[in-house]
Amino acid sequence: MTALADTVTVRAATAEDVADIATQDRAMWGDWAIPDPLYRQLIDFYAGLVWVARTADGALVGCAAGLVHADGRGWVLCVDVPPRHRGVGVGRQLLTQLLHAFDIYKIHEITAIIDADNVASQRLFASFAPLRCISLLFLSESSCSE
Repeated sequence: MTALADTVTVRAATAEDVADIATQDRAMWGDWAIPDPLYRQLIDFYAGLVWVARTADGALVGCAAGLVHADGRGWVLCVDVPPRHRGVGVGRQLLTQLLHAFDIYKIHEITAIIDADNVASQRLFASFAPLRCISLLFLSESSCSE
């Protein structure tokens, strides 16, 4: 693990994080980004289901968000780590915290939406498979444009 992961703080998101989260999400997903108000609602109504990773100087280097569906399933909406910060454990730290939050909500069935082209994301979720029941829903550029 590189020095970046050692200097990153992962914490529950607050309302003050919404603008940075939304900016990062739009940069990564374009028109398929989660709308800013939804992040605010998730933070306000579902404590612990939105997490941020920030460096010591406050730069956002990752975000994870989930929600609890009315049918009792948990959804991992995103574990967004910009490409330049991948591979150092930031996504793992974010997903670990999000899965812990699902435990608190007593959610055991989880579906994750992941980028079909992001091999690192696929490996990350696969590494949790022996411990958790996580179904994967792959989202790709072609599925977004149909």
